[in-house]
Amino acid sequence: MHDTVDSLVEETGCRIENPLSMKLRESIQNAQWQKALELIEKIRFHLTEKQYFAVRVILLEEKFKELVARGENLTALRVLQIEYPKCQELRSRLELLSTQLCSSAASQIFQRECADSETVSIHILNVLRRLLPPSIMLPPNRLQELLKQSWLYQTKQCDLHVLSREQNVLDDRAILVDHQCSSREFPSKNTCTLYMHNAEVWCVKFSPCGHFIASGAKGNQVLVWKVESPTKVNVFQSMQILQDVHAIGSISWSYDSRYLAVCAAEQPNVTGCFIYYVPSGRLVKEYTRFTGDSFASVSFFKDKSHKLACAGQKGHFHVY
Repeated sequence: MHDTVDSLVEETGCRIENPLSMKLRESIQNAQWQKALELIEKIRFHLTEKQYFAVRVILLEEKFKELVARGENLTALRVLQIEYPKCQELRSRLELLSTQLCSSAASQIFQRECADSETVSIHILNVLRRLLPPSIMLPPNRLQELLKQSWLYQTKQCDLHVLSREQNVLDDRAILVDHQCSSREFPSKNTCTLYMHNAEVWCVKFSPCGHFIASGAKGNQVLVWKVESPTKVNVFQSMQILQDVHAIGSISWSYDSRYLAVCAAEQPNVTGCFIYYVPSGRLVKEYTRFTGDSFASVSFFKDKSHKLACAGQKGHFHVY
């Protein structure tokens, strides 16, 4: 790895990181704010005036907070009087810090922050990484992040990739070869055919848990199937919309696979959205808009709120 790093530095002309930035990071992690300010002065010629100004203000405020937390109010006052910038844009900020010198509540807050110095240091480092150029301070795990981005891009370009983003885990081969799913890993063979509907099927959807399938056909029938195995699927519930509808146009599962929302296809008569409790097949709720509009599409929210959105034929959306 050392030879690889040396080759990259030689070919790109870019060092891994400025040596002073390593000392700066250590100073911030150890809450040594005065030392961090001294290091910023040493790398000032690498920064724009705006970057230098912003970083210095952040470090001075942390130094001020630490002094107030230790009860060194006189020293903290000198920081505001001598070191803190006196520009117009920071005037209100300077006034706020001045009032905090006389506030016991502010002192207690600063003491709690100092006690949790690790969290404060991480926050300050994250802010500085956004302000400082990458030649001074690289983001953490930058190489790992680039490899992950490359991996996600490759899986996105793969026509046979079926895993969700959360399942896209960077594997050991990603550095050596480009990603490409084999057709053997893709579900391409029919293992089961379902014939229970007496008319053409208009919509089919798996439940989030993967154990059920809901299907809607021409007419008013909705079937819920239970997947016993890849080759065995049985009818679990049979439900009907108690209205004269042309076909089932939209179905949606709740996040916990317990409720099924059903809407009819486009209808001349007014129809609503029907919510069924899957374990019993019972209709638990019907949402109808008495505006001459029919719901033609429905979708549950993906969170745990059991909210759902319905869309009407006239372009109106309703959330329940």
